[in-house]
Amino acid sequence: MKISDFIRNLVFFHCNPRHHTLALIEGKRPKRLNHFMLQTQSINDVGATYDLVQDQEIWITRGLGRHTNDHMTSFYMKTPSGFDVEYGWGARTVDDTTWQVQRHENGSIWGHRPVPAGVAS
Repeated sequence: MKISDFIRNLVFFHCNPRHHTLALIEGKRPKRLNHFMLQTQSINDVGATYDLVQDQEIWITRGLGRHTNDHMTSFYMKTPSGFDVEYGWGARTVDDTTWQVQRHENGSIWGHRPVPAGVAS
């Protein structure tokens, strides 16, 4: 595992060309899974699933947005088990011969706004 970059107190690691496979954060909360991510083949998959999730009244915890570090366009939804699934497209890749680790202050270029439970997104 090699470090891809940082966002505040999060550190992102990669083990292949995908921008990151694992992210860790030091926190005061109990250790637990925050979310896992499903990467789609196209932005249209993200849009169609965003509509479907809304139609099924699944809690979207963070609306559409684009991340600063991996450039993923995605949204987050809550599972019945209480953790999130990030659903997105468009992540950048890492070439270890040229990649430079960066530190970002914000998690998103735009969007990913929190959506309170029970509020339509």
